[in-house]
Amino acid sequence: MLCFANVAVSVNDQYQVIFPPSTQLSTGHFKRGFDKWPISDEGVDVSWWKNHPGGTSIFAWNYQDDFFAGYDHGKQAGTMSVADHNIVPGKKFFEWGTNAGARNWDKNLTDSDGPYIELMSGAYSDNQPDYSWLQPYEGRSFSMNWYPFRDIGG
Repeated sequence: MLCFANVAVSVNDQYQVIFPPSTQLSTGHFKRGFDKWPISDEGVDVSWWKNHPGGTSIFAWNYQDDFFAGYDHGKQAGTMSVADHNIVPGKKFFEWGTNAGARNWDKNLTDSDGPYIELMSGAYSDNQPDYSWLQPYEGRSFSMNWYPFRDIGG
């Protein structure tokens, strides 16, 4: 089984992804390589939407915290995911980026809201496509909570 739930959120140059402070590394699909978080090995603050010209998926390498969020510093508003990290360890975001090709995806996949980011939370898996196996007749359950928040200054 693989379960990653997501919310799509409008973004702009003032939008930042917030992984927990203890997150020191990030990775991509398949965990083939790791990078520093939030300042990449190339010296780029990859927590900001505006710093990704092309599409990207970034997973938090974090096994001790129960939340992650996205925050629009201009609107002073954000969205947070809270879940037990022992059961829902996945913390990820996906975006198309800021280049012209990304704008084509925005036009094809949204009505008129422009660019967006997907904040994603994964149960029983910290990455895609790392699957968790179920035995015959086995059941599993979990809770993911999503909250809006305002006026915290990031």
